[in-house]
Amino acid sequence: MAVTQRPEGPPYILLHYSQFDQACAYADRVCEIIEERSGLPAKQVLYTMPQVAVDYLDGVVFEGPTKHIWECYKRGCLPASFEVWPKRGPCPGLYEVCPASPSVFLMDPRQASRYLQRCYSLTKRAQELGVELRIYDVITVPVLTVRAIFMRRPISYVDAANCGMHALASLLYWAQYQSIKSVEDLLNGKMEVLIRGVNKYALQSLLEKKASFFFT
Repeated sequence: MAVTQRPEGPPYILLHYSQFDQACAYADRVCEIIEERSGLPAKQVLYTMPQVAVDYLDGVVFEGPTKHIWECYKRGCLPASFEVWPKRGPCPGLYEVCPASPSVFLMDPRQASRYLQRCYSLTKRAQELGVELRIYDVITVPVLTVRAIFMRRPISYVDAANCGMHALASLLYWAQYQSIKSVEDLLNGKMEVLIRGVNKYALQSLLEKKASFFFT
């Protein structure tokens, strides 16, 4: 039997650990469904193995203004980079490459591996540390794995953003703060980092202040 859900926020809220309960409130009952079907707390599932969470949404039908992006999540077609960071200063000349943002950890491991193996900023540091990064498998507790790897030759997410490396900026921010910056902005009633693929009217109920925001 199909279960209909009308989330107000995008699927990336599932990776927003720092305000997890608050974020889940904008996912209708998605977190509750994951918890009921897995037999584990939703945060535990999404923190330790976020790539398997979609398996618990079989039969769930999404409606409302965020329907498209949630259906993309179920079909495995989320964009690898979903945030647009503002440029706040000069680019310091980073020699980094990474097309993978945190959203890859909501993908099937085989799909995620296409982006992770091209995230040389991550894979080269893993090699230098002697860490075997099993990018074709489910990576356990990816937020801590990514943070530990980037502790070798750290990069500032601000520098990445100023150099137009949006996916890398999102990945670094997530690893440092266990937060999705755009979701953090939404929950705090502002919008500094934009979200690709979400109609601006889909999320306006989350904002406490009236402002002119543009979602690409």
